[in-house]
Amino acid sequence: MDEMLQQGLRPDKVMCHVSFCQLSDSLSGKCSHGYVLRNGLEGWDTICNAMIDMYMKCSQPEMACIIFDNMSNKTVLSRNSLISGFIRSGDVKSVWKMFNEMRKSDLVSWNTMIGALVQESRF
Repeated sequence: MDEMLQQGLRPDKVMCHVSFCQLSDSLSGKCSHGYVLRNGLEGWDTICNAMIDMYMKCSQPEMACIIFDNMSNKTVLSRNSLISGFIRSGDVKSVWKMFNEMRKSDLVSWNTMIGALVQESRF
């Protein structure tokens, strides 16, 4: 996204989503997050989900949780992104908490939970 901005192009919500999916360092992620906030794109579920995933991959679950908490429409995908990130970091307590708070879960949610249980030798 930085390259687009340097060329004078203004990324839309689709390009922001694609950009977050490709980020793996927190500095670029924070810059992109700032762009989202400055341009009023934080209301889009797909962008928030991508930011949650990006922050979890960058080992910043606090930021991911802040984004999640501020979402007006918390989707199954949003929750699955957090669950997957908590599993990657070994935070099984948070995995269980998030899973138990889900009003609706899907096949991905259950597969993720089974994977977490196997990883922690609880299955």
